[in-house]
Amino acid sequence: MLFRGWAYLLAVGCLGCLSVDYERINPPCGSDVDCPYDWTCISDQCVAPGETSPSGLPAPSSKTDAGASIADAGPGSTPLTADGGVPPPNPPVTPDDAGPTEEPSPQSDAGSSSHSSSDGGSQGSSAPEPQDAGVSVTCDDYDDDGQCDDVDSDDDNDGVIDADDGCAQGELNWTSNGASDVDGDGCRDEVEDTSVPDCYNGEATLFISQYVHMSGSYRGIEIFNPTDETVDLSTYSIRRANGSNPINEMKTSLQGYLPAGTSQAYCYGAFSTTCINLWTMGNGGFDSADGLTFYGGNAVALYKGEEVVDRIGVEGESPASGWSIGMGEGVTQYEILIRKPNVYRGVLDWEVGRMQWSVLDCLDDNGNSEDCPSNYEMGVHTFHGTRSLFISEVVEGTETNKAIEIYNPTGTDVILTGYDLRIRSSATTFGHAYNLVGALASGDTLVVRHDDLSLDLGSTCDLTTSGTALSFDGDESIALFYDDQLIDTVGGTNESVDEYGWYLDEATTVDHTIRRITDVFHGNTSWNSDNWNAFPVDTFDGLGVHEPLCVPQ
Repeated sequence: MLFRGWAYLLAVGCLGCLSVDYERINPPCGSDVDCPYDWTCISDQCVAPGETSPSGLPAPSSKTDAGASIADAGPGSTPLTADGGVPPPNPPVTPDDAGPTEEPSPQSDAGSSSHSSSDGGSQGSSAPEPQDAGVSVTCDDYDDDGQCDDVDSDDDNDGVIDADDGCAQGELNWTSNGASDVDGDGCRDEVEDTSVPDCYNGEATLFISQYVHMSGSYRGIEIFNPTDETVDLSTYSIRRANGSNPINEMKTSLQGYLPAGTSQAYCYGAFSTTCINLWTMGNGGFDSADGLTFYGGNAVALYKGEEVVDRIGVEGESPASGWSIGMGEGVTQYEILIRKPNVYRGVLDWEVGRMQWSVLDCLDDNGNSEDCPSNYEMGVHTFHGTRSLFISEVVEGTETNKAIEIYNPTGTDVILTGYDLRIRSSATTFGHAYNLVGALASGDTLVVRHDDLSLDLGSTCDLTTSGTALSFDGDESIALFYDDQLIDTVGGTNESVDEYGWYLDEATTVDHTIRRITDVFHGNTSWNSDNWNAFPVDTFDGLGVHEPLCVPQ
């Protein structure tokens, strides 16, 4: 009996190298002979896993490749024919031919045995259901932890539960370093968009609204509250870097409360009484004046707890002449910086932030600081509110070549009900309302043109009109209203203008196409010529596409 069992195993082992058909032999078993591997002893014969009797064959296994050789199939696998095929299973055993009932040998594996019942049925484990080898289930698994992102509570594996993360699934709350998160929203830039940094979108936060660096020891930082609530300042602090060292080495913790829509100035040196002067008051209960003892090349930041909410400069760098502002309008050394009125939130990336400041130059023609005011007034900040739609381009061409482009800088689609365009000529109030209709997607533009425009702009234009809203000659003011409230204007709201229109740096609004500069994220309720670039008459290329410095989020 032992010889027959080993002969069977040798025969199975050699079948992979034969090219002839074979008949499988079930090796014998009994009280003194065990079955090989995980086979079960039934009726004195070894039965492969999944078989119900020595005459029955198991169902095909989903884990065995039909193209594998016989030698590759170990015990428990579906037996293969010599040509690599899977033999069909024998007909199922019925109660009439099931044969006598027999208990399995004590040495058998109970987990894989089948017990025949008195009526010919069976109990216990059965052969697994075959799987469709042509169907595979795939899903996004960003962190390769074996859990699909839609059910993984931390699919970026950063240790922060996704509900608390700062952006959509895929790469959430990425925390390795801020260099690849230019807007500081917790989402790595190359994941959430392309090469364009994100605009802040959402609730407004405190931010630095003025920065003063004058000769001697005169320094000042003004903080503005753009929210609708009074803010407890006890969790906020002003911090600066010492040269290229970390930015939080020198710190001034704030105190008190800042009402909605107001600012508070902190200064160090001979300033007016509109600021809290930490020099003359000997810190006056503040922990230190260190946060205000900065120089033009120091990075300065506003913190809430240990989170940076606004920053001037780049941490780890310290340019000798200070940080560059805008397109070369000035630097942070011996300058007074005033945050533009359309800004409503702090920015952590200086490439974005440096475009948000106006410069009150303190340097004379020789680069000296004598032009700095001796007693600069702080504590008042002009703010134009949170973001909404604004006019991004006006085409004032020949005859009826007129068009107005409106841009949506918000992070959501906007229903246009309640918005209208109005014109003001010599009158003191705006009139001739043209109501907008439809919806404007986030980051998209709406173009309204005169219906007698001589050029075929194809699908560029969304709305057309022959009404007075598009009958302008450049010497009028064009405004965007929402619910009868002015939210943006091209031209003054009360001032008169001559025949050349409103003046820009090197052009006027008459016979020109004017486009909003890239760092504007909000409309202005008063005319600001610095927000526009001028192009020759009848310039239409680019109409319908506004490319801001950052994209809505």
